[in-house]
Amino acid sequence: MSRPHSRYLGAALGLTVALTILIEWLLKLDWLLSWLIAINLVTGAAYLYDKVAAGSDRGRVPERALLFLALAGGTPVAFVTMRLIRHKTAKQSFQLRFWLIVLGQAVLLAGSYFLVKPRLDS
Repeated sequence: MSRPHSRYLGAALGLTVALTILIEWLLKLDWLLSWLIAINLVTGAAYLYDKVAAGSDRGRVPERALLFLALAGGTPVAFVTMRLIRHKTAKQSFQLRFWLIVLGQAVLLAGSYFLVKPRLDS
């Protein structure tokens, strides 16, 4: 794990797992809902940190890490954060990869709905 994106991902995913366990324990929520809350909190923090770091000499969060956090379930907060703080909105290569992730998630969500719903109706 010597690559910068690996360090950020390791820290972000470790924090997400810890937050998931805490949220599940404190709020008695389903683990998936707890994960989604936690990954969105961590994703928002990563995007905010990267925006602040962009104007300074601090280390930046690699784009690969930001995109992975969105892929792991942080897409809603990534989208909102990008729009609110105007971060990564002008970089077309990042936006293309981000929207491909959104499209993939939408296809998976729709597919799972249509595959699971008929079983629930029986």
